[in-house]
This record gives sequence, structure tokens and C-alpha cells, in this order.
Amino acid sequence: TLSVELVKNLNGTCDLFVNGGGVYLCLDEDFTLQARVSRDVDAFSALDTPIVAYGIGVNRPVETSADWHESVAALAKQKNRKLITELMGRLDVVSVRDSTTYSLVSESFEKKTFLIGDPVFIADNDGRKLSAGISGAAPQNLRVGLNFALHGHKSSKRYEKYFHSYTRFISELSKLYRVDLHYVAHSDAERVIPCMFRRFGIRITYHDRGAEELRALY
Repeated sequence: TLSVELVKNLNGTCDLFVNGGGVYLCLDEDFTLQARVSRDVDAFSALDTPIVAYGIGVNRPVETSADWHESVAALAKQKNRKLITELMGRLDVVSVRDSTTYSLVSESFEKKTFLIGDPVFIADNDGRKLSAGISGAAPQNLRVGLNFALHGHKSSKRYEKYFHSYTRFISELSKLYRVDLHYVAHSDAERVIPCMFRRFGIRITYHDRGAEELRALY
């Protein structure tokens, strides 16, 4: 979150502010843009530097049964549209990750909107770097990658709510296959997750890699 103090610090130390995130336009359970977008609009107004939105996209709530098209339609509602228009008015350069987001954003952004691929798909790395880290699994084993995305209080509450469902699912999967579980961390808060599963007899190899190595690990 861009606090008042952080904005003051950025104004005194930075020449450019880049706001990235393929799920930046994220909807709450009631299909309203998350409050952080509104807070960012206010913060961006106080920034003295040019502001770039890089590779942003639309996301939908996990808890709903809504499909992608319903989520996109929700963004066109008056309240969401007004907020998107205000957001675009604070930005100097905008790029989006997909054509659907492009259609939504370009209607509200007066300058040219750039359509790019999701940055993760064009990352340049050498997959051989990670061969030693995962070569212990037998060829016939089923390798399963896990991540529960503990990026904030909402995702943490979701993880707590469904944790026992996760353990039951993995336990049942392990009865059917020889499974090698690999947890790919996105934040330091996730270090505790393998320990929690270990209490239920589920062993997970934990990977804490730099961004340049993640694609190869996946």
C-alpha cells in the first residue's frame, strides 16, 4: 500500500514509478474493484514522478463460481468504470497483459495503450540451472508444484479456511500415485507452509528461488 510517508519518500528519491501486476485489477467477492485501487488513485495524485502501469490485467475472486466473462462484465459496471477512469487519469503510460483488459482500459486511457504478453512468458533464463535441485525424483513419480499465494490478509484467511481440505486432497492423491511435492515460494511468509503439512505426514520440498529462475523451476 502506498502510504503518505512512502509517497513523500518516493518523491524525494525516485524519477519514475512503475506499478506492475497481472492481477492488479482484482475484484472482491461482490465484483467490486478492491479498495487498494481507490487508495492508489489518491496516492498517484500525490506522486511527482511519471507513473507507468506495466502488464496489468483483470483477476476474479477464487471463492466465486463466476467465469472470466462474468468478471470482465462486472468491470464495466458504473462504479468500477468510474474508478478505472480515475486510475487511468493518473497514469502516464499503460501496458496490459491480454486483449480483454486492453479493450477495457483503452476506452478510459486517452493515450495509446500497449498490449504486451504476460512478462512471465517472455522471461529469459537457463532451465539447466535448476536440474540439480529436482533431479532426485524417480521418472515414474508424479511431480506436483504447490503455491498458496500468501500475499496478504485475504489470501492468508483463505489458506487457513481450506488448509484441511488441502491436506485431505494431497493425502488422497498420494494413495493413487507416487507423488513428489514441491512448494514454490512467492513470499517469506510461506516458509511455514511445509512445516504445517509435515505435521500431517506430508513432506514437501521447499524452493525459494529468484524471479529469473522461477520459469525454469515451473
